[in-house]
Amino acid sequence: MSTTSEPPPASAIVARYRYTVDEYLTAVRLSVDLRRARMTHGLIPVSWKPYLLVALVVIGILISIVDVVTGIGYRQFAGPVIIGLAIFIFLLEKLFLPALWRAAFNKSAIRDAEIEWRLAPDLLASASTNPTSKSEFSWRMIIRAGVGANGILLFPNRVTFFWLPKSAFANEAEFLRAVEWVKSNVKDTTFIK
Repeated sequence: MSTTSEPPPASAIVARYRYTVDEYLTAVRLSVDLRRARMTHGLIPVSWKPYLLVALVVIGILISIVDVVTGIGYRQFAGPVIIGLAIFIFLLEKLFLPALWRAAFNKSAIRDAEIEWRLAPDLLASASTNPTSKSEFSWRMIIRAGVGANGILLFPNRVTFFWLPKSAFANEAEFLRAVEWVKSNVKDTTFIK
């Protein structure tokens, strides 16, 4: 007895993961890097922060040395202020912003939910366990995408994103196939190194 029912779509890509605070922080960092790359049109690499901080400290030290050597008093606080700015930027990036992001995520209803994404050539579907929800939509609903080493961000609007971590895919080949689908279905796709 043979049936001619259609088999499940072999071309569908499935990504499953638990949406932990670490996954969220990875996604937010990629989102921030994506925003920076878009603002600079890719001219400034994402890894510019350490260079900026070192440059600010060096400039602050040089200004302080010049002030001491020349004895000009009106710039006496410029060096320490510049060094303080570098320290502030470092603390903001490493401590304050991640703490705010963690606090926001910990209040989220989707915290620690099991997420499943199904990507097909014509639509995207997601399901979560906490809260229980399901949704399906067309690739046309995604206005922008960001692809990084750790995963894919899909933006249905300018602010909200859907996160598909690389670890959620069955293997590297599935992740790369998903990246190709994103690239072919979302015109505004940016790759972050």
